[in-house]
Amino acid sequence: MAIKVFCTAPIKRFLPYLKMPSNINLKIAEYATGLELESGLLWCDRHISNARIKLTDVLIERSGGVEQIYQPSIGFDNITIDRSKFDTDISGLWNELEFRKSQLTTAEHTLTLILAHLKNLTQLLNDVKETGSWDNRRYHLEDLCDQNVGIVGFGCVGQGLAKLVQAFGSNVMVHDPYIEIINYERDLITLVDYEKILTSCDIISFHTPLNMETKNMFRQEHISMCSKAPLVVNCARGGIVNEDAIINALNSNQISGYVTDVLENEDPLGVYGTKLVSYSKDNPRVLITPHVGGSSFMYMKNVFQIALDRISNAN
Repeated sequence: MAIKVFCTAPIKRFLPYLKMPSNINLKIAEYATGLELESGLLWCDRHISNARIKLTDVLIERSGGVEQIYQPSIGFDNITIDRSKFDTDISGLWNELEFRKSQLTTAEHTLTLILAHLKNLTQLLNDVKETGSWDNRRYHLEDLCDQNVGIVGFGCVGQGLAKLVQAFGSNVMVHDPYIEIINYERDLITLVDYEKILTSCDIISFHTPLNMETKNMFRQEHISMCSKAPLVVNCARGGIVNEDAIINALNSNQISGYVTDVLENEDPLGVYGTKLVSYSKDNPRVLITPHVGGSSFMYMKNVFQIALDRISNAN
């Protein structure tokens, strides 16, 4: 008998490139919520979930219990299921350490945002496109070489970013309370406390999960400790960086810019009109991309292949 698999993750465009296991009956409803999500969970044996859609005790209870949930993303703050109440096996890309170590896609996107800010890329492109301007005296551009880059969280993405920025000649400092020594393929990485990151770095990039410990871990009190008006980078999760504090810090020039791939309380239907997005329209020091750090085509194809393989081979 085929395993009934319900998928709300955006898998459809990858289907022609995937090897579909013969033992699954796949039903897809990308970004399903409400009754569509409930009926899908009631129908299925196993679920490939969407990191942007909340999975709660109530949903699992109404479904009568889902045998397995596999989430094809690193973050899992959307899954708020009490595991002591249900027999559901919950796993995801966070378990795929070897695969994640081999990938640089999120680190590459982080670097792209950093360089876009340093090189004033948005204004350069817009000026040529809109007015034909060719006067390079108008712009202030900076190099990544010799910048002090502070990386908060030294998992796979943080390590990938360190590798990339070191190639540009940056000095890397790392804060991660869960490691005691840097065991890394390149030298010249210093493990420091959080205060050192705040007081010494030109660029501060966050690469931690979102939890009670990291919620608002960069807020006004931390901004006040920054002595170098750093560029702040968040390609991890919305809520790690306090967005109201960021706006205040930009208005007072306590930071040089904010570039992010994530927002607090993201809505997959759109974020038009949210406070930070509205602020960014008139402030070129804020660059926001729509949570695409882990969305390159090849990366996502591989992620969905792993998800299908795991969901079909589970005992």
